[in-house]
Amino acid sequence: MKLLSAAVLVATLIGSTAHAQGSDDTAECYDAVVKGRIVEQTPSVFPESDDGTITLVWPWFLKLDVRRVVVGTASTGPLLVLSMQHTSFRKDLGWRRWWLRRNSLGGFNLLRFGEVENLPRCSTGGEVADALIRPGPNQTLEELLQEGQRAYRHRP
Repeated sequence: MKLLSAAVLVATLIGSTAHAQGSDDTAECYDAVVKGRIVEQTPSVFPESDDGTITLVWPWFLKLDVRRVVVGTASTGPLLVLSMQHTSFRKDLGWRRWWLRRNSLGGFNLLRFGEVENLPRCSTGGEVADALIRPGPNQTLEELLQEGQRAYRHRP
């Protein structure tokens, strides 16, 4: 019975998360598609909760080595992208297409990777998405990245 209750809770959380992400009309469009590979991935410091909340995904920093911009405007070379993940990506993914959305910090959020069908391109000059990681007052995105690097430096 406990296993069934846990499964129902996880399914409910996953369903509500998917609904919340898809409720914004501008959330599921892309601004750029790049061809690149992950060279570094760092989780942000894991969010603590005293209310019994189960965290399935939280913000990560991905450093991509962008070889080519396929659609839209982005830079080639190293590109820091924000992502929501449960764990790290496999190290053997190699060169992939990364579908990106401009965010409120002037960078990109990761939407998807690989071959994607039926994802519309965002309108030029339209709203940007909220950044998946938001620095606090007097804090920078780089400082949040460094916090994660310090917290997880012993991670395999």
